Amino acid sequence: LEAIFNESPFATFVMNFRPINDWISSVGRWGNMMERLQHCNIPGLPKGVPKDLKNSTDVFLSLANFWCHHVWHIRLFVRKHSSLMLLELDLYDQNSSASNLQKAFSCSQSCWGHKNANEKGGTRKK
Repeated sequence: LEAIFNESPFATFVMNFRPINDWISSVGRWGNMMERLQHCNIPGLPKGVPKDLKNSTDVFLSLANFWCHHVWHIRLFVRKHSSLMLLELDLYDQNSSASNLQKAFSCSQSCWGHKNANEKGGTRKK
């Protein structure tokens, strides 16, 4: 975040939201994303977490904790750097999100929409 701020001190961060269960389910359907996350060392999600990808409770608690930490971290960073802007969007409210993006970036609402929809109805495995 510091590198982004140093390069672009007036940047706008865009954070997309959806219910946590839906986000975790989406991560699980996105090829090997769960395994890739497990092998990273991300703030709030250390390498090796979740420990057991077959244990739905471990996966849910690990990813929910990570997401809450991530949101808190971004909000705190933006709060400490007053030249930055944070735009939080509800993925399930496309009209409101498009309107907010239009206001923030002076671009037509028609520029915004759902661009990576899974045509197979939620089975995004390799």
